[in-house]
Amino acid sequence: MATEQRPWPNNASYVRDDGAILVRQVIISLEQITKNKVNTEEEMESIAAEAVSDLNIFLRALEREGAKTSPENELKSRIDQFGTVMVMANA
Repeated sequence: MATEQRPWPNNASYVRDDGAILVRQVIISLEQITKNKVNTEEEMESIAAEAVSDLNIFLRALEREGAKTSPENELKSRIDQFGTVMVMANA
């Protein structure tokens, strides 16, 4: 049973509802790989690349509505993996 919708501000409700549709489409696309409906490595890479792109768009939309993730935190995390110090400058 789906969770009952809660009242959200208009923009956030669009992100929630359209995001759910986008995620469903990504799942359907990825299932082509898991159900062996695509045969070539090129087709699989194309589906995976589109899924990554779509999910990045959804993530940015969620961040715009207040999700506690950010490109700056992601960048810092990736830089930290290399053991390099990064200082964020204020503009």
